[in-house]
Amino acid sequence: AVFALVRVDVLAGDQVGKTVKNLAEQDDGFDTRWGEMAGRELVAFTRQMFPLSDQREDTFIGGLSMGGFGALRLGSYYHETFSRIFCLSGAFVIDDIAGIKEGYSDDIGDYDCYHHIFGDLEQLKGAPGTRLVRRAGGQGGNVPQVYMACGSDDFLLEKNREMKKALEALGIRVDYEETPGTHDWVFWNRHLEPAIRWMLRN
Repeated sequence: AVFALVRVDVLAGDQVGKTVKNLAEQDDGFDTRWGEMAGRELVAFTRQMFPLSDQREDTFIGGLSMGGFGALRLGSYYHETFSRIFCLSGAFVIDDIAGIKEGYSDDIGDYDCYHHIFGDLEQLKGAPGTRLVRRAGGQGGNVPQVYMACGSDDFLLEKNREMKKALEALGIRVDYEETPGTHDWVFWNRHLEPAIRWMLRN
């Protein structure tokens, strides 16, 4: 069997801001050009380029920090593409940074950092929390399984615990780990292999 790990770099700025604005305005959320590229087109392209399985049960998505948030959103919306999602130290901070002003700063970044990533932060107001996950749940048995891991000293620990509870309340299977560590590559390097093994297990 052939296994491919494909990394996607997200371009920040106006395009991401427009995507987030769509999140707030549309129940469909990631139904945007960027979401379509990552959720469908890239998967189809890699299957054409390499002898990869075209089966949903062999197709996964994952990320860390803000990428973990993105993986959960994309994996939920494109649940017919992906069967499993992994999320390490997920940055579930959208509600916290919606509408922040210049001068704001927290443990992830400051106003300039968030503005660079999302564009107009006023557009984050009203962005759905678990709406896409609920939407996937309404499609029957197609909700991807989720693996989450977060360090016991990570400043996002409570956010990850809250997301775990929210997902489980929706009836989604979540394999969750808390181990010593913080929000850094030491923790992520230690958990990337377990996350990949979790995705590949039967």
